Amino acid sequence: MGSLTTWNRLEPRTRSESLPGLAARVGDPLWLLGRQDQVGELTGSDTASIVSATIAYEVAPITRWAAGTPAAGDNGTPLPHGVPLESLVDAVTDPVGRRERAAAGSRFLRFLGDDLVREHGEALRREFAVSVLSGDESSRSDDLGVRRAALLGGRAIDGLALRLAPAFPDPSSVRERIGVRPITADAFDRALDAFGDWWDARHPLPTGAWQADRLAAPFALGARTASGSVTLHAPDHRGGRVDWHTFDVGSGTLGAGDPAPVPTGPLTVLPGRLAFPGMPSSRWWEFENRAVDLGRLEAAPDDLGRLLLAEFALVYGNDFFVVPLTVPAGSLTRITRLEVLTTYGERVTIPRAGTLPGRRPWRMFEIDGDTEGRLLIAPCAVDVLDGPVAEEVLFTRDEAANLAWGIEMRVPGPAGGAVERRQVEAEQAPAPVRTSTLRYRLASTVPDSWLPLVPVEGGESLEQKGGGPVGTLLTQGSPFRLVTSELPRVGRRVTRRSHLARATDGTRRVWSSWAARSGRAESSSGLSYDELTDVAE
Repeated sequence: MGSLTTWNRLEPRTRSESLPGLAARVGDPLWLLGRQDQVGELTGSDTASIVSATIAYEVAPITRWAAGTPAAGDNGTPLPHGVPLESLVDAVTDPVGRRERAAAGSRFLRFLGDDLVREHGEALRREFAVSVLSGDESSRSDDLGVRRAALLGGRAIDGLALRLAPAFPDPSSVRERIGVRPITADAFDRALDAFGDWWDARHPLPTGAWQADRLAAPFALGARTASGSVTLHAPDHRGGRVDWHTFDVGSGTLGAGDPAPVPTGPLTVLPGRLAFPGMPSSRWWEFENRAVDLGRLEAAPDDLGRLLLAEFALVYGNDFFVVPLTVPAGSLTRITRLEVLTTYGERVTIPRAGTLPGRRPWRMFEIDGDTEGRLLIAPCAVDVLDGPVAEEVLFTRDEAANLAWGIEMRVPGPAGGAVERRQVEAEQAPAPVRTSTLRYRLASTVPDSWLPLVPVEGGESLEQKGGGPVGTLLTQGSPFRLVTSELPRVGRRVTRRSHLARATDGTRRVWSSWAARSGRAESSSGLSYDELTDVAE
């Protein structure tokens, strides 16, 4: 009879030298000690954890705004609810080109209907035709713009001319010009009214705070809190996104007449641990994700604040918790009481960091000049769609010529759309003619797009003199002036473009705005005086 072999259990023996990988020997005791120190095992603390947090807070809605710096006693204007703030403070007038005028004329024909178009279409094109390009307009437009304007000139109906006609509010003047019969007068008037409403909706009057002489759009917001009126100033807003760092708290009475907010709470919530990329892992046998390379933290020799913040987060990040609190957009929120319950049954009141004795205030998300630690949730736009740059001007200093320049890089074309002015100048500039004799020249020439800014009024302002600006920015004012202190050594790059965003109710908001950013340092125009040249002019 054969034998039968059985096993009750198979297991490796870690004491065997043939299986050293399962012994789990500690190859780096210092790393293990570091883990113990990280979780507080070497500090001898009570290791209590937070169970819940109780919050009492006050929410003050932002109800008013004012362009510029509001004067004493100025209550501003009501802030529309749910409207992106940028569409109010940044909105400027957009020039209407021939292509958009023709599109508006086509829209009016649709309002008229087929019968009235057949009867009065030719008369409308005769009375309100898109004008043809003048010689000066042709000289500052590219070839594509000239061909488009020639296609529309004298053929399409000019919607802008129709909207500016005396038909609003007196439609009889237009009816007489094109010969509308009394039997169709009511239908014609209804089409005019519908066209006027459509035009005004697409081209609203600008409400923005843009100041061309400062290249900025200063404004202020107002709210009524339990302690009184609060005015938030944005003196250096230069277009673009508005957020908490745009403002500081100053004097003013915006929102003084609004009702005081009612305190909210107490609210009990469950806190969660703070987490961020690169945070040390809280588990014993877990290494950090290699996707975050702390050794490649970029910081300049004088960027001590970034290194201190990184060290603070890495060493004390596991001591912070996140307490969820939902507040509405367009409001100022102040925490009046924060109390936590620990696993030992203790209730601890957490003071605001800026009020602790012997410590400097923590400035993250706090507004300059605010002594009560309010959190601003600005009613700014979300997911803004930006259009192409329609106009661009570069302001720069030229130490060699002892001047400042406003260089028109991109300007609106006569037919609509943007035109690169340097390209037009290069296409129309004659080829230089060299001669065999030298000629005396009092001063060299610069491109027409380089417009000089000369100091005036004791050097406090720069005034544009000479040359012919084509865009809309340097034609604001007569003549255009710029505060000298607003032009730093690096210069300013100013652009205008269109934006689209949605309000909280889902409606679309479209506006155009200027935005001023840093330039490209100093520029040299090559301007020189008293020279001999062999170029014939």
